[in-house]
Amino acid sequence: MTDEMIALARRAVACKGWRWMAGMLTLDGDRILRVDDDGYKFAWRKYNFAYSPPADALPDLEDPATLGCLLELVRRAVSDPNAYVDYSFSEPTWYVNARYEYEGRDVLGVFAQADTEAEALVAALEAAP
Repeated sequence: MTDEMIALARRAVACKGWRWMAGMLTLDGDRILRVDDDGYKFAWRKYNFAYSPPADALPDLEDPATLGCLLELVRRAVSDPNAYVDYSFSEPTWYVNARYEYEGRDVLGVFAQADTEAEALVAALEAAP
């Protein structure tokens, strides 16, 4: 993974709305299987079941399941279960579209945008109230 993606993963875990979810992959190759109410994580690593990843573990933002979980975190953070990621071929840019409050009005539109899907999702999580 590139230094830029590692920095993006650090930005993600620093967000108020961040939490580990079952299905996510860490940069060390641990697949999160379960997260208890107290935050204790169980993960799977080859030949080592019920392993708890280190507290400073970072998500693999190139993993499709992790990106799906990140979208769910964005939906929860913006309180819109229908928020979605879209790509514009004419720009080219990734967008996170959601229903949110703007200047006292409820609007549906672009909540965040970036050059990659992962960047757009992290930007949306950072911008969430």
